[in-house]
Amino acid sequence: MDDSFARSLLLGGLGFVFRNRGNIAVIGRNATAFDFGRWTLKGRLAWLLWAIVHVYLLINFEKRLLVSIQWIWRYLTRERGARIIDESVGLTAALALDDSSLTHSGQT
Repeated sequence: MDDSFARSLLLGGLGFVFRNRGNIAVIGRNATAFDFGRWTLKGRLAWLLWAIVHVYLLINFEKRLLVSIQWIWRYLTRERGARIIDESVGLTAALALDDSSLTHSGQT
């Protein structure tokens, strides 16, 4: 790295300004906590605000519409949207397949 570039980074010469938009914790269905510095918001209203902001920040209208429809459907039907991926289950299944292929091919 060039010394002059490093010096300008350390002195803030590139004009980067960090803007803290706050903190959020989505706890569950209708349960969220927002922290906007001096202001805090909790509960169902915070959860709704999180959903609106999240959809607003998506790239284009098509994605916003698709995500909104999916979320509304999942909210009304109580369908779970996220799944936990457990790598150990996949490894166990892969080992079981490997063992079964060895026994079927005549090897032990």
